[in-house]
Amino acid sequence: MMACLPVPLANEYKPLNNLIGSVRISLPIILVCALTLLLLAMVGYWEASRQNTVFQISKLSTQAEIVKNSVESYLDAGLPLAQYGRFKQLSNTLLTSDEGIEHLTIVNQGGRQVFFNGRSQQLQDAGKTEASSPGQTLNKTTASATTPDSQYKPSDIEILNLNYKVEDSNSSYRISLPVDSKFGRQGTLIIEASKASVTALVQDKYKTVFIAYGILLAVFSVFVILYEYAAKTSLKNSPTSPLLLKTAYASLFIIMSLVILSVIYQIYEQGAQAKARALTDSMVTRLNSVLELQIHIEDITGITEAFNDYKFSNPEIREIALIESNTIKYHTDADMVGHQHIQPEDAYEYRVDLIADKSMQNRLSVSVALPEDIVHKAIRSSANEFFTLVIACGLISLIFIDATAGFASTLNTGKRTPNPASTDTVAERSVAEQPIADNRLSTTKQSESGALNMRLSLIKPAYFLIVFIHALSISFLPEMVNSLASDSSLSFANLSLPFTLYYLMFAIVLIPAGQYAEKGSLRNIMLAGGVLELTGLIIIVNQENYPMMLLARSFAGAGQGLFLIGLQSYLLAITPKELRTQSAAIKVIGRNAGLISGTAIGALIFSFTSHTTVFIIGSALSVIGMVYLFLITASIEGSNEDTNNGEIQPTTGNATTAQSFYGILRNIGVVFRDTEFVKSLLLIAMPGKMAITGVIMFATPLLLSGHGFAAGEIGQALMLYYIASIVVTHYAARWVDDRNNTRSILFASTIVGGASIFILGFSDVTHRPAAFSTPGSETLTTLAITFNQLLGSFDNPSLPTLVILFCLVMAGISNGLLTSPVVTHINKTRVANEYGVKSVTATYTFLERAGHMLGPLSIGYALSLAFQSNIALSFFGLFTIIFGLLFIVTAKKI
Repeated sequence: MMACLPVPLANEYKPLNNLIGSVRISLPIILVCALTLLLLAMVGYWEASRQNTVFQISKLSTQAEIVKNSVESYLDAGLPLAQYGRFKQLSNTLLTSDEGIEHLTIVNQGGRQVFFNGRSQQLQDAGKTEASSPGQTLNKTTASATTPDSQYKPSDIEILNLNYKVEDSNSSYRISLPVDSKFGRQGTLIIEASKASVTALVQDKYKTVFIAYGILLAVFSVFVILYEYAAKTSLKNSPTSPLLLKTAYASLFIIMSLVILSVIYQIYEQGAQAKARALTDSMVTRLNSVLELQIHIEDITGITEAFNDYKFSNPEIREIALIESNTIKYHTDADMVGHQHIQPEDAYEYRVDLIADKSMQNRLSVSVALPEDIVHKAIRSSANEFFTLVIACGLISLIFIDATAGFASTLNTGKRTPNPASTDTVAERSVAEQPIADNRLSTTKQSESGALNMRLSLIKPAYFLIVFIHALSISFLPEMVNSLASDSSLSFANLSLPFTLYYLMFAIVLIPAGQYAEKGSLRNIMLAGGVLELTGLIIIVNQENYPMMLLARSFAGAGQGLFLIGLQSYLLAITPKELRTQSAAIKVIGRNAGLISGTAIGALIFSFTSHTTVFIIGSALSVIGMVYLFLITASIEGSNEDTNNGEIQPTTGNATTAQSFYGILRNIGVVFRDTEFVKSLLLIAMPGKMAITGVIMFATPLLLSGHGFAAGEIGQALMLYYIASIVVTHYAARWVDDRNNTRSILFASTIVGGASIFILGFSDVTHRPAAFSTPGSETLTTLAITFNQLLGSFDNPSLPTLVILFCLVMAGISNGLLTSPVVTHINKTRVANEYGVKSVTATYTFLERAGHMLGPLSIGYALSLAFQSNIALSFFGLFTIIFGLLFIVTAKKI
């Protein structure tokens, strides 16, 4: 009896042990879910705050214009500013109608205060004194009441009127408007508002998002834990399904996005209408101040004139009316007076009741109508940026949730984090036979592919992070460099040099790093790249000047180059030869996702803080990325088992600079002896890279700008290219590995890409350039004109723009069909088999940079020959198709 006791006790505790084990396995994916959804929520909050601030600042400037217009009308009569008598009345009206306004001040040209009115009783009393004694100095009379001038700095917020100046301090916004007369500038009107009042709307509305965040995270956590528990207690002891976890998370992300979108729409809607609401409240307060004196509405003069003045100053307002019961008594359109008031169907109406006029029995109210199109346009222009940020967060989430799902799967089956190799060396051709943790890969291709996908999902975040860190500064770096160059006394200081050094150092390290990768530690190469990137960030944080910027960009370029080669070699080492296209896709997906996410989020962070903070965040992420990289990668060293004693040899640490340079030239000479390598490079890779930098990054923004796209909208349009490239890269890599046919898919990329650029060149071609006589130009121009006439026949003004966006998507598809398959094709050439795929791939990566550099130069020259006609792009697209045809005819299937 006693001997049997341990068995039921063990069974009694088994469910608890299973539950604890399920929680342990679930924690990583729950943590990633919590962080990524929190990032989405915070990005939405920051973007809503930024856009709402723009709306509120616009509202404040409109309110200040009410006072400004009144003062300028008085000054145009030739009267002195100090004798203006309506300031107190108008400023009290604004202070009463908008609790966020703190102070209104008018100073003369000498900077001395003429009028002042504030919210507190103390300031109102001070305002009475100052109004009766103009000419006192602002800082002396109001130092205790207003934020000192020294604490205000220029704000990044822009309003349409360039004559207005927006500044902010830690607690307030200040807008300065010039006060002019027909005799010239007379002074400045200053309106100050608290930041708390500006952000109050967002904070109130956004509570819903954080409540939803808590509920969704709790539901997801319970789901994952219960799923893991069910898997552990089932007879089959099923491992974690990454697909199921990713599907559940994707559903969660979509729900969270919809909640945020709903809240942000409400914020944008109220923000877009804020100006009209403020005007309505201002007019109501102004009329109420008269009605409170028991004056009959009929005895008030100038109501129609005041309404017309408001409408003239704010042309987006459709109509303003004073309504008695439901009959129009005063209206900006005189023909409407006496008619029944009907709420407009296609406009937002703001109707506010006046205080009761005791001499009248009927209700009085003021109505302001704002066209729906005005509000919807403001919402759309603001929402576009939010959608960009949602996509950026989605890409981050997919990359990290994919890695976490793979990690959870290994924990569920009792494995350690997949380790692709032993701590010694690993030959590429025998990787599939290497132990992964304590188990061996299955000999079947399906098992190899599954295990590889798990390992690739773990390495993908590392490359994403280093590209993301680099992209954080893309939005503001040119302006920053330009500022440092302008402040520098160095004769060679200019905008382009730091960027040139970045790409130069990137290219210089490629081949030596590729040679080292044949024998050295691949993890160390990647870590060295991360260290150099981090060093560049630290340099610019601590020393902000032009020489340090040059040094920082040099370190960053070298770091990116080292990391790319280290990653490239690592992927080759852990991947069986027949699955290498999938590993090459990691670079494309990680780079494009990092560029999209980093650029969007970096710009958002910069709008709230300084570039120094952005670089500090980048530095912190660099450290996190290096720790992550160290933990998930084995200490793989390159192997010369895939090389013979040919001419491409690893460069040792003792090699001289001359020997390294000679080695680079020798490698280039070796690869150019292989005709298949040359065909792949010149007919496929080079046109593809030229298309990226020359057509997509250089010519397309100019083309979109000509179609009325704003800078932000251009970025969103280019995002279509990157997203299409990411999606197609994922599926194209699997297709190539399954069918082992790179030749046909590379040909398809040239046809799709060439055709899309060919059609893109037709955009805006409506006439023949007078002196453009290049062979074939007449035919292409005729085709372009006919094509545009065909588009015009559909009577859809947005159709030409849709064609451009369609071409961008097709160009992205072409890039997805090209980037990873071409690396696989290069790796199957004779020279790669004889001299080592790592070194040959590094040499190819170095040579393809020529395409990046030639792209803008060649397209710019072609545009100049075509007198800036986009038909030059059609020529490039045609040549791309011809090169593709030459490739499919002459290239061998390898």
